[in-house]
Amino acid sequence: VFWEVFLDLGSRLSSLIAVGCLIIFVVTLLLSSFDIPVAIITSVSCALIVTQVYGIASYFMNFNIFVAALVLFGLGMAVEFTAHFAMAFNSQTGNDDHTERLGLAMAHTFPAVLEGSFSTLVSIIPLAFASNMFTVKYMFGVIALVVVIGLVNGLFIMPGLMALLSPAIRALEARCGRKKAVRKDIESGDANQHLAQTPTPAAPLPSIQEGNAAPPGETEAEPAADDTDKDPVATATPAAPPKETAAGASSSPAWASDFEKKEAASEQEVGVVKQVGDRLKCSL
Repeated sequence: VFWEVFLDLGSRLSSLIAVGCLIIFVVTLLLSSFDIPVAIITSVSCALIVTQVYGIASYFMNFNIFVAALVLFGLGMAVEFTAHFAMAFNSQTGNDDHTERLGLAMAHTFPAVLEGSFSTLVSIIPLAFASNMFTVKYMFGVIALVVVIGLVNGLFIMPGLMALLSPAIRALEARCGRKKAVRKDIESGDANQHLAQTPTPAAPLPSIQEGNAAPPGETEAEPAADDTDKDPVATATPAAPPKETAAGASSSPAWASDFEKKEAASEQEVGVVKQVGDRLKCSL
């Protein structure tokens, strides 16, 4: 019964690795808002890491159920070294310089990857001092191998492959419509078009005190022609009652009649302006 496990262990492990990579692809696709380049890069990088761990572990150790289980365990740990870098790289899609995008992604994620790898190694150090050699070899050895290989792939191999495959990545991004700069331009264009279609509120009509220009299509009522109407200052504002002379004399009845005429003309102009304003409101 013990040896029967090894009859199908290799094929079952390969099938489980394929299923695990598919799960990583689907989960990354959902968490990245259906970003296909990020999902593909992450799943392929995880497959490379777990394949290297599988090969090295099988070379230095006897292949058994424990190695197979820890290889599948390493497939989950490989996400730590790949997903963050792929997400940071794809967040720089507005930048056309592929090298600069890689540099920004590396500067953004490498400190966290180094700290995570160091903390994982520190956490498994007690396994290296176990009295049972089996624990040291198959527990500490395989987990440390996963961390070291994942760190090497995340820091060196993955950025190198992404730089080498930059034309394919650009084509994939353009194919999937994930160019953020283009999307921002489209969104800003739609916003500008919406603003252009939205009627803007009409500017306030000039006050009669600022000028007596008649609105378009309307004729201004002409006040009685006299010497005061020829003065533009007098037509702009209602004339104030003249000050008393040094002798204390008051205004004449002729002046009062002219003032009443101008006041009536100003009220007529106010009515015309209100009508124009009502028409503009109706049109808007």
